[in-house]
Amino acid sequence: MNYVVLRADVELESDLDFAKPRSWRTAKRAVSRLDVEVTSGHENDVGRLRADPRNVAVMDADTMFSLIAPTLRATFTASDGLQANGTQQQSSSVQAVGAHTSAYDGQGVTVALLDTGIDKHHPAFVDKELFLRDFTGEGQAHNDVTDRDGHGTHCAGTVCGGVVDGVRVGVAPGVARLCVGKVVGERGASLPALLKGLLWAVHNRGASVVSLALEYDLAGNTKRLIDKYGVNVALASQRALQLHRDVAAGIAALRAFLASQSPNVVIVAASGNASRRPEFVLEAVSV
Repeated sequence: MNYVVLRADVELESDLDFAKPRSWRTAKRAVSRLDVEVTSGHENDVGRLRADPRNVAVMDADTMFSLIAPTLRATFTASDGLQANGTQQQSSSVQAVGAHTSAYDGQGVTVALLDTGIDKHHPAFVDKELFLRDFTGEGQAHNDVTDRDGHGTHCAGTVCGGVVDGVRVGVAPGVARLCVGKVVGERGASLPALLKGLLWAVHNRGASVVSLALEYDLAGNTKRLIDKYGVNVALASQRALQLHRDVAAGIAALRAFLASQSPNVVIVAASGNASRRPEFVLEAVSV
């Protein structure tokens, strides 16, 4: 088996509640760094790994996440869904969330997007300082975040896209620093990619807001366990739920550590599309 370990740079007390930022701040030994390490071993090695006082969390490294994406995409012309705001036009979604009346436009805020990458040449990002990192291993270089899906580019435009052909497309166009971590590849997003992306965005790049659109792939992980170990559906489903519990605890610990280092960080995630409810299956793609 492959395990992904959140490993601290010092030994920690065994009674700490890693899911609470306060525990990280009041620990007897201050933690300045968490590393994401992937190691191979047997199933009975997990107990030894969890007994190590430097290991905060131990999870199945082969756990996969899937993109929370619309089930239907429709193509609109550039003039569809636009509303006037004085002399400038803007997408109806900007007005729908009240961004056009807000006194804040994101100026001075560093935002991170952990998604399918970005089209860095799109005119919506011409004035942005982009920090790029590929965590999928599919890029030609560590900063190759080519977006082959389009979802990441769409989300980045919604977050902070500037004015394109006289049209405001982003809710926070004042954001000048955008960190794009490509964590979703052709086969989805791996757990190590997600963990490394979160650490990079907040701990290394100082992002105050992190946006992602991922969900634990219960069906996919159940099938993986069936295919890999040949167990029946009931046992595989039970094991997949146990993995989900381990992953939830590990991510909670990582979030708490990041909050202890950056108290004002906000991590946001998509919801709704995976419900398959009709009102959540349509996404506009501008051309």
